[in-house]
Amino acid sequence: MTTKTDVVNADVALQKAKDAVLQQTKQQTSRFTRQIFVCICHTNLEQNVYWENYAHWLGETREQFIVATVPYFNQLFEAGLRIATYKTTLENLTPAFYGETIIVGLWISVLRRSSVELSLEFHNKETGKLLARATQLLAFTDDKGKPIRIPEEIKEAVDKYVAKGKTL
Repeated sequence: MTTKTDVVNADVALQKAKDAVLQQTKQQTSRFTRQIFVCICHTNLEQNVYWENYAHWLGETREQFIVATVPYFNQLFEAGLRIATYKTTLENLTPAFYGETIIVGLWISVLRRSSVELSLEFHNKETGKLLARATQLLAFTDDKGKPIRIPEEIKEAVDKYVAKGKTL
């Protein structure tokens, strides 16, 4: 008979295994990073960062990543390339507060023929503590919404940010 303790222990072991794989992946993959200074406008009544800001910072970081790695993206957009967001996850782990600096790290956890999964981590710059993590699934489409292969020039431009062994 399986007890509640057995289930909890199995969940803990599974999470440790996932964290070990994630840690190994992070060590092998370059990250696009940026810093955010937490201002009062980012906080709520409890004086910690309001969760919605992480979603906003995810979007900003994604856009900065695209501009930095694919500076000719506007030409591709004008030619009909679109990127659609299909799924976003956000996990708040530890609060951040006014006056702290957050380091956001982004990498491509999975690269497929017509989609990518971005992974992001938000760390306190001073302590290194993991504050939040997020993922976002993006699909490449034409201007009518039909999925298309990711252009080779984009794959080449972002290659150093792709988790090793995660190209499908």
